[in-house]
Amino acid sequence: MSETRDLEVGIAQGRFVVPHVEVARDLALGALVYGIGTMLRPGAPADYPEQVILAVLRALATAPLPQTHAPQGVIFERIGANPQPD
Repeated sequence: MSETRDLEVGIAQGRFVVPHVEVARDLALGALVYGIGTMLRPGAPADYPEQVILAVLRALATAPLPQTHAPQGVIFERIGANPQPD
């Protein structure tokens, strides 16, 4: 059984938008590990597991933002003319 099988299926079906299956795995397992730690401490909400799962699924299903054009206008032209030093 592959540790990424379900994630691979989700990616193949277009349900998850990630550059690599390992990114999805790391996101899910990181949330699991730290989520368990949170639930073991006093004060965690009763619905914390559901909150974590919802957040992970939303993160995996978020499509990349579309390319946008640079904003137009005098203020934006001034910003472009005076780039900030690194």
